Amino acid sequence: MVEGNPGGSGPESYAELKGRKFERRKNSEILLLFGFYFGLSLLIVHVVPRGILSEFPFFRDLVDALGGVVPGVERFGQWSAFPEAAQLTYSLQIVLIPILVAWGIVSLRIRLKEITTKRELLRALAAILFYGLVGVALVFLAYPASPDLGGMFGQISESAYASKFWFAFHGSWLMFAASMCFILFCVLAKDFVFWLVGGLIR
Repeated sequence: MVEGNPGGSGPESYAELKGRKFERRKNSEILLLFGFYFGLSLLIVHVVPRGILSEFPFFRDLVDALGGVVPGVERFGQWSAFPEAAQLTYSLQIVLIPILVAWGIVSLRIRLKEITTKRELLRALAAILFYGLVGVALVFLAYPASPDLGGMFGQISESAYASKFWFAFHGSWLMFAASMCFILFCVLAKDFVFWLVGGLIR
């Protein structure tokens, strides 16, 4: 067991050392999972045939179902240089979001800070609302945009329509970012409900 250092240098306690080790493992796990997510997207978009949706009705049904909910799926069908491969890969990126959210809730062990004041209560509610709205915006609104749109998202979308590499990269980090927002939303909302119920019981 690591003892505290009265001189003020080095780890102060075993708990602090363990906490730092967990933070390093957590960061490494996030990078590893994103690398896998991006690598899988890049592999799929390069490997699948250009006419994948025409050849396999199951994939066409999947894309059509998601396209009715997520507008970005249809946009890739309209403007991408590789429409069927892009639509299928993007649909799979979206389908993987719940799996990433489940992993994050179990593995990252994020917790809502203890609420003791009205200011902390407002911050908690604002954080829940913020992460939920950003996650929804990333999936349903921001990407991909029309090729005629200027600004950052217009440039990102334009490169994703033309290049398989940038399509896989942009789709991966945006959907991964959306997943992280949904993880934080779910965890904070769960902890907030437990705090609220606990306060009512007391």
